[in-house]
Amino acid sequence: MRGVWSVREYDQSSKLIATGTLTFRGADSSPDKGTVVYIGEAASGRGPWLLKADGFGRNPMGPGGVIEQKALWKLRRPATSGIFAGTFTYEGRVKVPSYTFSRPDATVEGPIVELVNGGNTKGGYERRVGRYEATLLRLLTEEEEKASSDSAQAGGAPEAMKVICLASNAAKRCSRN
Repeated sequence: MRGVWSVREYDQSSKLIATGTLTFRGADSSPDKGTVVYIGEAASGRGPWLLKADGFGRNPMGPGGVIEQKALWKLRRPATSGIFAGTFTYEGRVKVPSYTFSRPDATVEGPIVELVNGGNTKGGYERRVGRYEATLLRLLTEEEEKASSDSAQAGGAPEAMKVICLASNAAKRCSRN
């Protein structure tokens, strides 16, 4: 999952409502979980992600089979946009039909579920609001991988993701470091 993915989000009527980029990061010590950041037409968001085994399927490269993986992630998006503002879960089976050089030609698709008042486990409820399709654009660079693992060990965001806010009398201004 670690890498940069393009994502297309659709409403219940299958109308395309937003496109964006998902960046999945994680520490080397935990290759099946980490943090995802969304930037795009809908409200930006971030949250946790994980991969888990989801059955046994055909091997696209020949005889035998492969353990299939299900991707799950949650995005918390501030109410700055009317497009998918709130907390949402995404899940879907990761499909890897082939490879281009050392990069898998991976896709994942599935439902977008809004967690209202914390979702079922916290006394609220869940509501399906649409679906998504995501395609792997590229793997993380060596520098991005190093920043992810350093960050996890240090307990913070990668240096490139840290935001510095400067306060003045007139307004508050934030910039990337």
